[in-house]
Amino acid sequence: MKTTICFDLDGTVLDSKPGVFHSVTIALDELSFPRPSDKELMAFLGPPLQDGFANVCHVPPDRVADAIRSYRAYYSTEGMFEASIFEGIPELLQQLRKVGKQTVVTTSKPQVFARRILERFGVAPLFDGIYGSELDNTRSRKSEVLRYAMQQMSFSVEDAVLIGDRVFDVQGAKEVGMDIVGILYGYGTREELQVAGADCIVEDMPALYDLLKTL
Repeated sequence: MKTTICFDLDGTVLDSKPGVFHSVTIALDELSFPRPSDKELMAFLGPPLQDGFANVCHVPPDRVADAIRSYRAYYSTEGMFEASIFEGIPELLQQLRKVGKQTVVTTSKPQVFARRILERFGVAPLFDGIYGSELDNTRSRKSEVLRYAMQQMSFSVEDAVLIGDRVFDVQGAKEVGMDIVGILYGYGTREELQVAGADCIVEDMPALYDLLKTL
């Protein structure tokens, strides 16, 4: 039985796309780098911030730190709140806790930002733990966050499952040996999740709850 349900944040619990896109374009404009299209920016959603600027926005390595500083100057005050909790998430979390599941956020986003966002939208009390990276990019990989959460909350990979929407979630879960359920209401595609090796893929919130209560 899976007693701990780990949730990715962006694209799984939170529709963060508006604030992320806005913060990215502000940073690129300030540094006089070209803006990718919104379609291209979809690849920015999921990986650590430094990877997004380097691989998606093609910011030179010696300017990535500058891009991150510009991004966070806006994101930390306004951009993080240009978002919304996906419909059905509060009800899902409440139902999971009623059947005895422990719920945890595991995100590559800085932990301090993740907590502030979840508190602003009123769902922080529905999680037993909220874990992410540090502002200095320590623990920015999904596998590192998962290991940290397991250490802090004393659960094992056998007891847990990760819920996520992108290839990075699948890769992180596989690295630590955790089962991974891919969801299609977020930012990833079925093909992306299948190729990455998700153990299961669900279409929507009701299907996710029906699956999780049986694990």
